Amino acid sequence: MINLGEIEGLTRRILLKPDMMVITNTRMVLLEVSVVYELHREGEVASLRGVRRDKMNKYEITKRVLAARFGKPVYIRTLIVVCRGGWMATNNKLFKELGVSFSVLDRNAFVGRAFWGSILTFNRFLHHTKEPLFERLVRID
Repeated sequence: MINLGEIEGLTRRILLKPDMMVITNTRMVLLEVSVVYELHREGEVASLRGVRRDKMNKYEITKRVLAARFGKPVYIRTLIVVCRGGWMATNNKLFKELGVSFSVLDRNAFVGRAFWGSILTFNRFLHHTKEPLFERLVRID
């Protein structure tokens, strides 16, 4: 049985703590969420792939440490949204892989939340609001 406190302690010691973790009896998935604010010259798809690659590389050591300690495969997955609504096809694959039902309505809600969070972040940066960045998300069926 995996001790969640031990996982948290290990990730803190390596100075990286993933946004979310999915732990089953057979595997661990480190899930990193990114909201991309600006796309680079090479185009949207190449820029989003670059963000994904950077996240994967960033957590490689964490992945190796957890795999060695707990003796099970550890995977790094990314969930990337562009602040103005871009969505990667790998996001759909991620939800399917994790066994989470995810509709177009859910995707639109997720993108909307990312967009709203981007507005709040910029307003906060400009000192126009003290509104909390995150609230509890509620699934709408």
